[in-house]
Amino acid sequence: MIPSPPPGPRLLGPLLAELRAARGWSQQRMAAELCAASGVPTLTRHEVSRWERQLRLPGDFWSAWLATVLGVPGELVAEAAARSRRLGVTPAAVDPAGSRARLALLTLAYRWAADPDGRTLAGPFAAAAPPAVPTRPGRPGPHDVGVPAGPFAHGTAGPGADGGPGRSVPDARHPGGGWHPADGVTLATLRRWDDLLGGGDLAGHGARRLRRAVRGYRRAGPAGRRALLPALAESAQLAGWLAADAGDPGGGLVAYRLALRAAVAAGQPSLAGHVLASASHLLADAGDPAGALVLARIGYAAGRATASPGLRALLLHRVALAAALAGRPRAAGRALAGADRAGTPEPGREPPWLYWLDAAELAAMTGRTLVALGRPAAAADAGGSRA
Repeated sequence: MIPSPPPGPRLLGPLLAELRAARGWSQQRMAAELCAASGVPTLTRHEVSRWERQLRLPGDFWSAWLATVLGVPGELVAEAAARSRRLGVTPAAVDPAGSRARLALLTLAYRWAADPDGRTLAGPFAAAAPPAVPTRPGRPGPHDVGVPAGPFAHGTAGPGADGGPGRSVPDARHPGGGWHPADGVTLATLRRWDDLLGGGDLAGHGARRLRRAVRGYRRAGPAGRRALLPALAESAQLAGWLAADAGDPGGGLVAYRLALRAAVAAGQPSLAGHVLASASHLLADAGDPAGALVLARIGYAAGRATASPGLRALLLHRVALAAALAGRPRAAGRALAGADRAGTPEPGREPPWLYWLDAAELAAMTGRTLVALGRPAAAADAGGSRA
């Protein structure tokens, strides 16, 4: 039996974490339970993590299902959410430093839209290395060069997910342990770690991987630098994703700007479109749907010609969500229809950095957009029809 929480007003984040832990559930299990109960396959462990860290607050729809799944009165969840709002807990916003990074990324995206060949963006890479991400110890994300501490001990992975040698990896089965450096971790391995852990645990690894890519680019000769640009872009994109998930939107935007420059300089508009789609997702989560819509539209317009079927669908889904959050239902509907026409990911035709995308993920994206449009019932139908 789940123990009753102590009386009195609670903050929602600690309350949810306590109730989840009492059931012995991981954040991923809780997200799965919520999706199964509500019939809306839109929720991920990342959203549960944001609720528990008070970076975001669930709306009425998910608050009601949280109470149902956790087996507590709806009033308990509603009161905790109300108290969190009174104390100023609101959706994560981009801080002043992040606002500057936002403006810099938007400016770069506009420049790319005006110059699809990227001549004005690629110029600095011809003779000089990209700037290193600034160091600000104590902040998660690309600014932090150290390995983050966390409630995990290291384990042995055996052969890496990408075919490389075994790595030192985090293991949630041994709480209370510490992190150990994994300097040799590859992009493929780090991506698969992200399938199991949150950005708060992995952002330091992503930052270190990006720094190694920057150092390798700097040390290479003129002929080798162009060959290294795709890996640099992928490293920066993943570092940005992990930083955003760790609650550092400003750091994520810095990394995404570097990723965009490298991808354009490498002559890979598909990868550049994916970078802007990732940045759009960040701004949408940070409460900036207008900026998210700009980035998503530029990413789709510039990347669609060379994009694989799955990537085209993903780019359109980012447009759809941003439009829905920005209060533009017609634009969101058109983008959803376009994503349906784009088809589903095709094995062998999708880039390796899109390995995680499948029909179920696309269905979840459709559902999230429909929920943002105020149509949760349609979201449930969409998830069922695509399963």
